[in-house]
Formats: sequence, structure tokens, C-alpha cells
Amino acid sequence: MIGVTLLLVVLALILTVGYALVNSFHDVPNASAIPVRHRALTPRAALILAAVLNAVGVAAAAIMLPLAELELILVESIDPEPALAVIICALLTTIGWDLLTWWWGMPSSSSAAFAGASLGATIALGWVGLSSNLPKAFETFAHLIVPVLLAPAIAFVIAWLLVIPSVRGLRHVEADQVRLLARVGMVVGSTGTNVGHGLFHGQRVVLLLITIPAVGGLTAAPMSSAIPWAALVTALAFAAGSLMGAWRIAQTVSTRMVGTDALRGGVAQGVSGVLLFVGGVTSGVSLSTSQTTAAAVFGAGTNQKYRSTNHRLVGKVLLCWLVTPVVCAVTSGTLVLAASPFLG
Repeated sequence: MIGVTLLLVVLALILTVGYALVNSFHDVPNASAIPVRHRALTPRAALILAAVLNAVGVAAAAIMLPLAELELILVESIDPEPALAVIICALLTTIGWDLLTWWWGMPSSSSAAFAGASLGATIALGWVGLSSNLPKAFETFAHLIVPVLLAPAIAFVIAWLLVIPSVRGLRHVEADQVRLLARVGMVVGSTGTNVGHGLFHGQRVVLLLITIPAVGGLTAAPMSSAIPWAALVTALAFAAGSLMGAWRIAQTVSTRMVGTDALRGGVAQGVSGVLLFVGGVTSGVSLSTSQTTAAAVFGAGTNQKYRSTNHRLVGKVLLCWLVTPVVCAVTSGTLVLAASPFLG
């Protein structure tokens, strides 16, 4: 069984790097869509900025990692193969869902996808008698999913409210100066969004890279000495994924969902950037960069005299947010059940 375990470890590590690439590719519009739309950044500059700042966020995550209390492995299995199967199935499901929602142009949450996939795989493993301690799995799922639900609501409300003093405070300022100030706000907000993404998702990927060999019995435990190489691999993967740029999702966020002028775009990007950066530095739970940013854009865009909301598309986006953890849980659980005869 050592050969099987080693194979599963290698597959899990490859999928972890693949997840980092796809995740950063999928989420880069959160920081680039609005600044590019309003010419605060060129597309090339936005992607380079995202690559660099995501790497910075990963480095910060690696420094903070020894202080974090995150439960990554959601099961306590009687054998390493089932535990590795949970990770592999969760990663396969999350990667697949990210690619599918990119094709649809939907700004969905990778955090919700990974949490749902992990929970579904854990429950499926319990059904076939290969794991226990399901309450721990539910607790970890709640630890991840609550911010995914709350952050969009908070971002929407704050962005909607901030438009009011912003419009009133700048009503006597010339339009060119307003656009300039808004573009500065977009760049600052984009910076916070990129760093926050690197913090949130980089921490998860680094944890996976140092935990998978330990689960497979190749190391005694996830050692702090492994963090530097894991962070380096993660930073390179995030930077490479960011440079690819998921422009399908960028079009949804910047123009198709709701129309924003430069001022409202600056408010939206600033709100999401502050929430994600502050959350990444102060919180031990993962916020959704996609849902936080999209909700902020929607909040700022709806607070204007002339309505330009595509209600049908917004409904599809909200539906996608709701079904993401459910679909991923069912898919990942099904994969585990299919593989269970080989795990006992």
C-alpha cells in the first residue's frame, strides 16, 4: 500500500498546484475588472500588479501561518488513503467548478466550492465507514461558509451607503478631478484585493502542500521548515495564474451585471479592497474575494438615479452563489463513493 499512498500524495500535490493556478486565474478579475473598465490601469498593468501582489500576499500568509489556528484536514481517518482521497476529490471538484463558472462568466466563490467539496467528501467517507468525527467537519464548514455569506451583504451595504457622501462631497469638484480621485481609489482598492486574495487562498494552498506529505506518512508532521518552499511554489503558481486573466468574469463584474461610473467604481473597488485586506490580516477565516467584490460593485451601482442593473444576470449570479457549495458537496461526495472500494 506504500506505493498507492505515494501515488495519492503525488496526485494530491499536483492538484494543489493546479488549484492555485486556476484559483488565481479565476479570481484576478476581482482586482482588475473595475480599474481596467475605467482606465485606472491598462489590462497588462493590472495583471502584472495582480501577479506581484498575490505573491506578496502569499509571503505574508506564510509568515502568519504559524500563528493561525485553521483546521484543514476535515476527517480523522483510520488510514491515510481515505484522507488523501478527500483532499483529491475536493480539489478536483473545486478546480472543475472554477473552470465551469469561468466559462459561464460567473464570479463564484472558490472558498465556498472548496468548503462544500471538502464537507461532501467527508460525509461520503463516513457513509462507507472510513471516517468519523463528522461534527468537526460541520464546524469547519461553518467556519468557512459564514464569511462567504456575510461578506457580500456587508460589502453591498457599505458600498451603497458610501456613494451618498461621496457624491455629495464631490458635487462641486470638476469631473476630471473626480475621475482622477476615483482611479486612485481603484488602484488602492485593487492592491488590497490582490494582497487579501494572496493571504486567504495562499494560506490554504501552503497548508495543503505541507500537510499532504504528512497525511501520507512521508513526514512526521507538517513542519514549519517546510513553509518556505511551500510558500515559494504557491507564490509562483498564483503569479502565473494571475497573468492569464479571466476576462469572461471581468466583463460580468465591470459591465454586464450593473453599470458604474468612475466614482461608483472607485467606491466599490475601495470597499472590497479594504474588507479583503483587513480581513486577511486580522481574521483566521477565509472571505470570498469574488462575492465580496461583486457585491460591492452591485451595491455602488444600484445607488444612482439612472438604473442600469441587469436583474436577470444578477439573479443568475446569486443563484450560482447559493448552489456552489451544494453542487460541489454532491460532486465531491460522489467521487469519494466511486473511489471507496479501493480505499478500504
